[in-house]
Amino acid sequence: MKKFLTKIKELFNKASETIHYGFEWLLNNHGHILMILFISVMAIILRIFFIEFQSGDTYWFLVPWTRYIRDNGGLFSLNSTPISYFRTPGKNIPYGNPLDGLTVTSTVYANYPSFYYFIIALFSYLPISDIAVIKLISGIFDFIMALGVLFTIKHLSKNNRLLMVLGYTLALFLPTVFINSALWGQSDAVFAGMGVWFIYFLMKDKKCLAMIFIGLGLSIKLHMFFILPIVGILFLRRRFNLLYLLIPPVVIFLTFIPSYIFGASLKMPFDLLLGVSGTYSAPNMNSGSLYAFFQNLNNTAKWVNAVQLFGVPFAFFILIIFT
Repeated sequence: MKKFLTKIKELFNKASETIHYGFEWLLNNHGHILMILFISVMAIILRIFFIEFQSGDTYWFLVPWTRYIRDNGGLFSLNSTPISYFRTPGKNIPYGNPLDGLTVTSTVYANYPSFYYFIIALFSYLPISDIAVIKLISGIFDFIMALGVLFTIKHLSKNNRLLMVLGYTLALFLPTVFINSALWGQSDAVFAGMGVWFIYFLMKDKKCLAMIFIGLGLSIKLHMFFILPIVGILFLRRRFNLLYLLIPPVVIFLTFIPSYIFGASLKMPFDLLLGVSGTYSAPNMNSGSLYAFFQNLNNTAKWVNAVQLFGVPFAFFILIIFT
């Protein structure tokens, strides 16, 4: 019996020693992966906590779009533009809410590119609430963006694991990221994530892949256009062939295909893509810029036209000089 207990003790000590060295090896060689997994779990938990929070945009636009897509058959809804809300005498009613006998005077439709509705349609089949669909999409692209940051830092820092973990953490928890997606349910992480991967693949000298991500970003929001001066700088330094600029339009057109498959007209995806550029015509939207001086002139057509006529070419001219 004593020999048996001694043998058990030896096996236990050996197992403990193996676990100890195994855990030490794991921390020394893959500790950053464990940290990334832990940070990811914390980021997911925090986002779950705020799923039901509704901002103005989720209430008036994003949730009604999801409701419309679900009411019209998910992917089969891609042949029409989702409804945001109805105008009635005295108040507006978001799509999906009861009209209570009120007379609809006009209908306000969604103003995002068709590819975003395709993504919503894919997730609309999940047995979760409308707002959870929107927050889930934004959250997934938060992680795609954070991974892009991680790989970019890995490339720049020559595999500095501490900086990689720190960059990944900041990308998920910065207020500008977290509030935008987890609270507001916005899609900025979608095109911003594409922008991060665009920069990463440019640094890796994989220009074809970089331009694919530009196209994907533009297919969600035209804001992606503002990252293109990087291409201009590379062209002036003779490190970029302008023929690569043919790739983004092809990618954008490919994102139209799901809408065409489910019956959309040839013109509809183009209208949705370009229509958002004319949604807001004010010279300033509470941003800290030169045009804040003209903010109170929004309702004066003459001044608005003057700002649009001279302000945009002026900004473009300054951009060219800077580049």
